[in-house]
Amino acid sequence: MSTELLEEVQSRTKRSNGTFKLQRCELNLQAYSHTGLQLKHVAPIRLTVGPMNLVHPVYVSPLNTYPLLIGKDLLNRFEPLIDFKHLKIWTQVREPLPLQSVNSNESQ
Repeated sequence: MSTELLEEVQSRTKRSNGTFKLQRCELNLQAYSHTGLQLKHVAPIRLTVGPMNLVHPVYVSPLNTYPLLIGKDLLNRFEPLIDFKHLKIWTQVREPLPLQSVNSNESQ
């Protein structure tokens, strides 16, 4: 998520007397059209997708180009069917699958 979206989430969480746990991390990314990017924060965020709720780690990006990018790790939890022609996505599960560990043997 962008830093702008992070600030909005923090503000809404504070107004509703909720808790928001931002954690330090060190993750270096090599973006397709960028020279490189270091992500320094991650937060477990509660997401609602259709009728399903889940908590998923969301990394904070210093770039504000896109408010939120959905990663393959989140998509995998829904076993999605994606129609790129009509820009539609469907899930094939009734509840989100567990988060795969970063060290799993699955190629990303």
